[in-house]
Amino acid sequence: MVALPRPTSGKVRYLVLESLAGEPLLRKLYEHDEAPVWQHLFNETLWAAYVDESPVVVQAAQESELYKWALNELKLNNELSGIVIESDETMDVVVAWVRERLTVAFGGGRKGLLRFYDPLIWHRLKPRNIGKHGPIKQVIYWHGRSHEGRWLVSRNPEPVTMAGTPALEPEQLKRLSLAVADPLPYQLTT
Repeated sequence: MVALPRPTSGKVRYLVLESLAGEPLLRKLYEHDEAPVWQHLFNETLWAAYVDESPVVVQAAQESELYKWALNELKLNNELSGIVIESDETMDVVVAWVRERLTVAFGGGRKGLLRFYDPLIWHRLKPRNIGKHGPIKQVIYWHGRSHEGRWLVSRNPEPVTMAGTPALEPEQLKRLSLAVADPLPYQLTT
């Protein structure tokens, strides 16, 4: 993990954003962009029934007001939580990648929502670098309190084991159990 690189002119990034303040996130997006390109993360997943509480995936140019606002809020951690994804792929490919990793097996036939888009969870997962073959080039996230933290980068990341139903490694489960985070709000049993 390294410090946040300088913006690349005209580069598009994808933000996975979750509202912390209880304010409607979509209203905030439209305050900072006339026509933001976004999708509800939980659509077309096992979590579709919770779409009203869903994080959103937003496409944003690095030079845009929307992107700058989101980075500031992610750093302050007052209104937003989330990660920044860099990819050369389309939004549909990025959203599919994120959705494929939402539901993970916890053992004993249990499945649950993995909020890996929460920076604390992402950090605890310690995603492995899979090389240059994946659709996601890097994930950027703020780690720590607003004035004490820093931007970190996971290159070519894979946060879960993708064999059948995505799963967590025993060491990842151990690190997550130590995290001071909100409990998983939803759980499925099969």
